[in-house]
Amino acid sequence: MIQQLTAREKILAACAVLCVAGIGLFHFGLPTLTSRYGDLQRDVAASESKTLKSLRLMQRAQSIQDEYKKLGAIHTLKGTDEEMTSALLSSVDSLARSAGVTVTDIKPRPGQESAASKEKLTQREYWIEMDMEAPMPALFRFLQDLENSPELFRVLKLNLAPKGREGKILRGYLLISRTVWI
Repeated sequence: MIQQLTAREKILAACAVLCVAGIGLFHFGLPTLTSRYGDLQRDVAASESKTLKSLRLMQRAQSIQDEYKKLGAIHTLKGTDEEMTSALLSSVDSLARSAGVTVTDIKPRPGQESAASKEKLTQREYWIEMDMEAPMPALFRFLQDLENSPELFRVLKLNLAPKGREGKILRGYLLISRTVWI
């Protein structure tokens, strides 16, 4: 069939085939290529961001390790259970006194050991029960001091009730915990 066409018709047929192929490529191939290019650009930008973050962390590596060692020293077991419990009771009592909270009763509760699943490290949790009386601002200051202390105390339970009819002084029960790595 192509042999029956004249030279002019062959050129026109080739141009028509090229136009149809170009339009098909423009509609089907180009969007695929541009979307792939956009995906690659986003991947490169994400990789650059990760690399910059890693570089900043590497520059701060020594200070991070120093901070980790300092905090590690605070959160590891020092001495016997009795010494550790005594130190924790003393620390909580001094925080309460500095905040203006009157401690009516403070006693340790038996802690428990557990193993962290991934690292196979053992940890001991110490609990402290405390009965107290304080005005509301002093109580809030004490709770904030507990949460912000370097020992990382956690308040597990807090029960409050007004003392007397006026309610300016609160009477409360507090259960505090601290986890120490063994």
